[in-house]
Amino acid sequence: QKIRTKIDLSLSDIKDATRDGYVKAFEDGVYLTREEVPHKDRLINEGLQDALVCAEVYSVEVAPKIDPASIEEPFLIDIGLPLPLGGTMDMEAQNKIDDLKTSSKKWPDNKIMEEIQPTFYSFVHEKRTGTRPDFFYHILISIRGKEDGRLTSSDYQIQSYKAEDRHYSALMARIDNFIKMLQTGLFPPCNQSAWWCGEKFCGFFRSCAFCGMGEQKKWI
Repeated sequence: QKIRTKIDLSLSDIKDATRDGYVKAFEDGVYLTREEVPHKDRLINEGLQDALVCAEVYSVEVAPKIDPASIEEPFLIDIGLPLPLGGTMDMEAQNKIDDLKTSSKKWPDNKIMEEIQPTFYSFVHEKRTGTRPDFFYHILISIRGKEDGRLTSSDYQIQSYKAEDRHYSALMARIDNFIKMLQTGLFPPCNQSAWWCGEKFCGFFRSCAFCGMGEQKKWI
């Protein structure tokens, strides 16, 4: 819509599209932990409400700021490595990349500097266009009360980033190490205190040897 007409969709249309997209995402099922299964109806409904809140934040705060040339366009580029680099950017324009994030709370200042995605997408954009882009995270926030879990408020943040040569060097070091891991089949464990190390966020958790969930042997 924005590419074709330069005019934003109405809030009602954006919410309708959000609702349709949310329902479609569940057509093939959704994974829930054993603890979540008894509350599945409530959790799915809360997810929809959060999505609609974020859609409204997007309509008010983000949509007027963007003038995209492409939306959700997949890429695959060869830079001379054993494997090509691939992905899909949310919104790309001349000299600019906009990416959407959703959250249940505000991000710490400069959290964008801890993310690998801005460097990776900036590198791809510059490789294809010859121009180093400005990168923006638009963070759509839906906040629920800690006690009753009900929606209490919404918020919006924007964090920006401009890649430097040293960031590209760090990216290439990571990619090189990842390729070596694939070639040797050696995958080190993550930090078990990390939020993604658990049944809710890691699809391999229930078979992970590093968490004691793999093949059981008697050692003593």
